[in-house]
Amino acid sequence: MIVAKRFHLLRRCELKGWKYKKVVIFLITFFIYTINFRYLGTSDTVPNVYVAISLINEGNFDLDEFKGKVDLGNVVDYNNKTLSQYPVITPIVAAPFLFLPETLFHVSKNPMRLLYLGKFIATFLISLSTIFIYSSLRKITEEKYALLVTLIYAFGTPTWSTSSQGFWTHTTCEFFLALTIYFFLKGQKDKKYIKYAALPLGLTFLSRPTTLFILVVMVFYVLHKFRRSFANFIFLLIPSLLSLMAYNYMHFDSILSTAYYLNPFDFLIRHGNIIEGFFGQLVSPSRGIFIFSPVLIFSLYGIYKYWKERNILFICFSASILSVVLIYSLHIVWYGGASFGNRYASDVMPLFVLFLPPSFDLMKKKRCMSILFFILLGISIFIQFEGAFIQTGVWDAKFNRGYEDTSWLWSWENNQIIYELLNNKIEIPFNDFISAFI
Repeated sequence: MIVAKRFHLLRRCELKGWKYKKVVIFLITFFIYTINFRYLGTSDTVPNVYVAISLINEGNFDLDEFKGKVDLGNVVDYNNKTLSQYPVITPIVAAPFLFLPETLFHVSKNPMRLLYLGKFIATFLISLSTIFIYSSLRKITEEKYALLVTLIYAFGTPTWSTSSQGFWTHTTCEFFLALTIYFFLKGQKDKKYIKYAALPLGLTFLSRPTTLFILVVMVFYVLHKFRRSFANFIFLLIPSLLSLMAYNYMHFDSILSTAYYLNPFDFLIRHGNIIEGFFGQLVSPSRGIFIFSPVLIFSLYGIYKYWKERNILFICFSASILSVVLIYSLHIVWYGGASFGNRYASDVMPLFVLFLPPSFDLMKKKRCMSILFFILLGISIFIQFEGAFIQTGVWDAKFNRGYEDTSWLWSWENNQIIYELLNNKIEIPFNDFISAFI
């Protein structure tokens, strides 16, 4: 009896420690993401906050009330309506956060204030995603390694320099994908959680339709491994798909049309060089995933390890990463336009970092691998620090020649990392931040 009580008390202490660590992870990431006092979104992020305001004030998705008054970024005029080019699940997520600021203080009257608030929402969601990443990693590796990989996810990838610094659709994509991963891994021990993965999986797809094949791959995984849960899984997935089709039909006259592609087949018709797009996303000097986050090279070993072990779930996770990279490889603007590094890669960062833990076994056997790992980790964090604190977009403005001549993306001499580092300095525009809220 005494032993049982002591065990119960110890278990309660462990749970408290577990929760404490997650709170600390959240607070640290939120603080570091915020202290640069910079808004690093582009015209891609602007419509997301204004659609949220339109939902709050008028209960609709159009931006007619703002047309001609503010720069709305990337929008399209269709059927006498001004609409965002991007999926509306991201503004829907933002609306609850902006409801009180808008209704009490009318924050939309100050564009910069609204954009900064958008950044805070992004910072909050991405900081929250680090908790789900940590919780997921605890299910597959030791605690110390889970903490280290969470650090890599938070500060060694585009999660820091992109997704947390402006309210992108990448932001909600990462958040929902991290939650999806958590439920799939939790479902390995308790099958009832598998069906719950359908909800964030559907929202991942709504955030970035380019994650379509992640959805397809994981549906087949559930059908293969959890047939008894399949019906419930599909039942929870269907609302996301129906809502997307309903929005497209109501605003663009077709369930397949979107503001970005009014002709749903434009993506295939206007495709680029898939070979260049594929390798460009991985290793081009100014967009490569393994250039801006070189520590992720060790994820390739993890992918190899899981395939060798025939771990079906992680094989599906790796296939999901490949599917997204291939989809963007087809895109004529595979490099993502003006951005710091490969912003498209941020969509799959929650998956990418899951493949790092097997490398720790390799490091135990070979000290040189451990040294290389921490060197690449330091480089990755420094580059992402540069993206958050130093880069100003000068490189893109000077060298961007568009998709017709992509040589600017392959130049080591004018590499974005080195150029921005040499031509800028750390600036924290605290005064600009304060003026936006006064």
